[in-house]
Amino acid sequence: MTYNDSKEKWNDYTYAFSGVHKFNTEGSTMNFDFEYETSKFRSNQFQSAANTANATVVNDRRGFIPSQLKVFTGKIDFVNPFKEKQSIEWGFKTSIKNNDNPSVYEFYEDNQWQIDPNSTNHFEYNEQIYAGYINYKYQLEKLNIQGGLRSEYTMIDIDQKTLNEKHKDDYLKWFPSLSLKYEFTSNHAVHVSYSKRINRPSQFDLNPFRFYDDSFNYSQGNPNLISEITHAAEMGYAWKNAFMATVYFNSTKDVFTEVYNYNPDTNTTVTTQINVAKSYNYGVNITNSSELSKWWSVNTLFNVFENKFMGNVLNSSTIDPIVTVNLNLQNSFTITETLKAEVNANFQSKSNLGVYQRDAFFDFSAGVSKQVLDKKGTIKLNFTDIFNTNNFYIKSVVAQTSMDKKYELDNRIATIAFTYRI
Repeated sequence: MTYNDSKEKWNDYTYAFSGVHKFNTEGSTMNFDFEYETSKFRSNQFQSAANTANATVVNDRRGFIPSQLKVFTGKIDFVNPFKEKQSIEWGFKTSIKNNDNPSVYEFYEDNQWQIDPNSTNHFEYNEQIYAGYINYKYQLEKLNIQGGLRSEYTMIDIDQKTLNEKHKDDYLKWFPSLSLKYEFTSNHAVHVSYSKRINRPSQFDLNPFRFYDDSFNYSQGNPNLISEITHAAEMGYAWKNAFMATVYFNSTKDVFTEVYNYNPDTNTTVTTQINVAKSYNYGVNITNSSELSKWWSVNTLFNVFENKFMGNVLNSSTIDPIVTVNLNLQNSFTITETLKAEVNANFQSKSNLGVYQRDAFFDFSAGVSKQVLDKKGTIKLNFTDIFNTNNFYIKSVVAQTSMDKKYELDNRIATIAFTYRI
């Protein structure tokens, strides 16, 4: 039997500045976006337990987990048309991130709180990304060609100050892309595309500090995670701007996969992430847009897909794939010229997330927006998961260990926002 108490507090601030400059009337433009985000997180935890499995004494625990995140991103994009129906787009992007996590855990023994050296850790993460890209577009009579190349240089510096361990990594990656679109008529078209992408682990995925769910279950990051590389290809058909059907196939190398390891001697389960050799994601995606009336429009998204993971995961070379169905309905209502509303519903059947199987879930959200100040300002009010049905139920059976998790989180959140356009 366990008792757990956790109090968390978030403070997030984001400052953004963007603009557009037109060089001439022929379409040469420059867009710029700069953003600075600072976030502070505080968590105070307390765990108490009686280990009825083997009648051993389990010390009470408490944790103090502060975290501060600072992120600066900036990008500049240029569009340069030349000749007839040809253009070049190019630009640069920079991202600088710092995350400081001085976590402290203590256990109660001999009538006093003592530092737990196995859990306490001061982790600092620094990441710098410098990227540049160029895209070429050529419009023939019925054929639209677009090809591009993006280059990214990444520098990562991890400092585990408590353990006096440092890890540095830097690498240069190239990401080509190509798409072809052929228009039979103004209403019918087909397209094919290919792209190479990267997905980096977050600072939380890399941080090895322990985050306790209770005295017998905790999660920790893996500083040895490397980035995922995905090759994505698709082929599709479009009718007007209302209907599109696409067949897609994605192959990912070194895919992130959450795993768990049970230690029967201590009756504890550790959850972390590893890189699995590869995964395949393939399916069919159908979207349809329709106006039911002048004031009501509906976007329907229907996706059938399957995820297949390959690699050695806890003595298992494969994970059984599951065919998953996702249906999303987005409803937009124009009440007046300045007052609009949205109602969205989303359903997904059972799916697999690495070694886990996730049960089906449903989500229903709504929002309303009002333009003010001569339409330069907008007030938005949103409500998410109104019926509290977007719960996270997962289970897994790998090797000799089975696990069931039920996160009955209250995702019903109301937000209000104000934006002003200069």
